[in-house]
Amino acid sequence: MNRNRLIVVGSGIVLVAVLAIASYLLTATPAPLAVVKDFWAAMEVHQDDASQPSDYSGAYAHFDSDLQREQSLQEFKELAASHSSFFRAGNRQWVTNEENGTATVEGRFTIEDDVEVSSAMFRLVKQNDTWKIVAYRIQDDVGGFAGGTIPF
Repeated sequence: MNRNRLIVVGSGIVLVAVLAIASYLLTATPAPLAVVKDFWAAMEVHQDDASQPSDYSGAYAHFDSDLQREQSLQEFKELAASHSSFFRAGNRQWVTNEENGTATVEGRFTIEDDVEVSSAMFRLVKQNDTWKIVAYRIQDDVGGFAGGTIPF
C-alpha cells in the first residue's frame, strides 16, 4: 500500500512539473501574433466607451529602437489618430509566418459596417527573446499609414 501511494504521489509531482515547464515555455516568449494583437488592442477605438482612448504609447512600445528613431511617438500618434477608423475593426483574420527569428503577420479585417475591408502587415524580429515590430503598413483602398525601413 505504501509503495502504491508513493507511485501516485511521485506521478503527481512529475505531472505538475511537466505542466509548469510547458506553461513557462509557452508564455516566456510571446509569439509574433500575440505582439501584434497587443499592439492592435492598444490602438483600438472603443466606440461604446469614449473614456477609453487609444494607448499610443503602449502600441509604440512594441516598435524596435530603429523604428522608434525613424518615427517619433508624436508622429505615430498623429498618423494613427488621423486613421482611427482602422482601429474600429470588428472581424479580424490574421496569418503569421515565422522563420529564423523573423516573422510577418498579415491581417485582413472589416471596419464597422462589415463591408469595408482593410489590411495590415507587420514585420517583426526577435531581440533578446522579445518580438519587436520593425516595420508595419495599415491601409484600405483609399490610403493608410506605415513605418519602418524594410520594404514591403
